Amino acid sequence: MEPTRTDWLVGQFDAVAVAAAYACGHCNSTTEIHTVDGVLRVAVHHDDECLVLNGVLPSAPDVMRAFASSVPDTSHP
Repeated sequence: MEPTRTDWLVGQFDAVAVAAAYACGHCNSTTEIHTVDGVLRVAVHHDDECLVLNGVLPSAPDVMRAFASSVPDTSHP
């Protein structure tokens, strides 16, 4: 059986908007967005002592906040 693509769970999203909305909750990070060979690259520059940068805490909550804030209000039920 060939795999199928499902986009109903997340839907379409704007990767640039998500990257621009990302902010680390544990430091004063900055985000740099650029394209290399047609692929969007996001560089997050954390403070040296950041708990996320050092692997003590996960970045997942910050990423989910970025996703949530990048979704237009018209997409919410």
